Amino acid sequence: MTEDGLSIPVTHPPSPLFDLVYIMSDRDERGFASLGGLQTCYEAISHISLLKNRQQKEPMFHANNAVYNNTSFKNNIMTESGRQGFVSAGLSKVKRPNQSIALAVLHHFYKGLLVRMKQEPELSTTEKLAFFGVDGMGLDRAAGEMIPTEERLGEMHGLMTNDISYNAVRKLSLKEAEEALFGGGGESFFRGNFQDEAARLLKEFRAGEWIDRAIQRSLSDYPDVEIYCLAAWTADEGLNGSMGVMAQLRNARREGEMRLASARAELDQFRQGRVEEQSFPRVPLMDRHNLRSLIRYLFDQVYSRRREILLLETRLKLIMKFEEAIQQLNGRYLAVIGQLETLEQLLRDTALSSIQTADDYIGQNIMEYYERTTADIMEQWESKRGQHAFFTESTMGDSRCLLEKGIEGLADKLIEVCRKTILTSPMFSRTFEEELLQRANVTVEYGNKTVLTKEELFKKLYRILEDNAAIQLRLYDYTQEHRYEEKYVFGDYTSEFVQHIFRADETSRIYKLGCVHERRSSGVEKLNLMGGFHPEDLMYYVNGKVYYETYLKNGYEFHGIEKSMLP
Repeated sequence: MTEDGLSIPVTHPPSPLFDLVYIMSDRDERGFASLGGLQTCYEAISHISLLKNRQQKEPMFHANNAVYNNTSFKNNIMTESGRQGFVSAGLSKVKRPNQSIALAVLHHFYKGLLVRMKQEPELSTTEKLAFFGVDGMGLDRAAGEMIPTEERLGEMHGLMTNDISYNAVRKLSLKEAEEALFGGGGESFFRGNFQDEAARLLKEFRAGEWIDRAIQRSLSDYPDVEIYCLAAWTADEGLNGSMGVMAQLRNARREGEMRLASARAELDQFRQGRVEEQSFPRVPLMDRHNLRSLIRYLFDQVYSRRREILLLETRLKLIMKFEEAIQQLNGRYLAVIGQLETLEQLLRDTALSSIQTADDYIGQNIMEYYERTTADIMEQWESKRGQHAFFTESTMGDSRCLLEKGIEGLADKLIEVCRKTILTSPMFSRTFEEELLQRANVTVEYGNKTVLTKEELFKKLYRILEDNAAIQLRLYDYTQEHRYEEKYVFGDYTSEFVQHIFRADETSRIYKLGCVHERRSSGVEKLNLMGGFHPEDLMYYVNGKVYYETYLKNGYEFHGIEKSMLP
């Protein structure tokens, strides 16, 4: 069975299994070690078996297309004395490097996805802050939920006052008057009912969860925002510099610190003012009424301001919590991006490594050509199915969940989607000659006279086939009179390139040439058969004979079987 899944039935009646002796090595007749080593020999043996056993079901296409005949070949390599010659073979291929192409396409497909994920929608600074729930409104809402309402200040009217008259406190400052009236009662009430409550709620507040909820809400409004945007916006010094969320939070913190310092200073100054200079209503000769007015004024003016200061303090502490949470969030984003880019580098290295194993000529410009091809196919796919066609449930899914199953899971998904969306394009259905011709010219600018023509390409491919099909055996002083050759092409006989091979040396050809017709467009293979040599013609024999005879002269005995004892 061939690698393309072609199989042939083989039967062997009662008879000698081998009627010819094939000798091959890991060096060709020029003395060069073959790139594939013994694997090349194994493949040549498989092609010989296919050649000898294939049943020709289709009519021959041309009289010049010779059919392999084992009896004829055997007779042609026999000497006049009847001594049977040995056979060797050489195999070469010019095939579209499908594995290298698939890996290159996979890399460029993934790279194209990353490019799309890096595109940043146009959002203002305020919109970016609101995206994470840390804009001014978000901060006010979070801080406001931690501070008891102003109505709670009304409970202070139930505080017990010291037995003191209005006249006794009217010359005092507001701070001194409060101390004279309540001692530390006002401070204790505010601390227990406002400050301690705010501190408890602030301690329980989970800034990360707040931001996560805000992001989930925002993503429904901004589906274009990808993880690269999130990482850039949350970076300490991201792509947008001072426009990043962290920079804006720092500005908000500095502004909050100044507002807090100003509010505290105003309150201190206000509390230093004398009671009789304040603007609350007073009635002459009504001491108790005036005292109640003073108390109401204290609660309304002083503790309302105290509550505003507590709100500013809480807001400031929230900003610091949000800064820390966003910094941690950025670390998570960068870790994910690191994995995404590690996979991109891995796919690139794998593609380049595969390309290096291909023939330099056959594997030329794979990365450059398929970068353009893949980009064109991706754009065509999106033009038919929408801008986010590659991130739907039927393709890659939500881009922010690509690593849910790890790097390997993402690689498997990429391969699956690439097969379905990219490799199904008609661009991958061309013959290998057409594909190679376009790929060879991909880096040539329009109007350049060095553009490779189809005829030049065929000549180059023919030379590659012939050079690489050199006989896999090193012979010594071999003469032309003993040499008998037959050459066979495996491929589509109707293709332009196979026809070129048959025309190449039609007038000067001294060997038998045939084609094993196979309807395929992935490439062409060439098997060269050469027979008529004998053991003494082998370089291995010539080099070893001197040592062999020397050992015999020195009394060594080898474990060979005497000819008379052979079956």
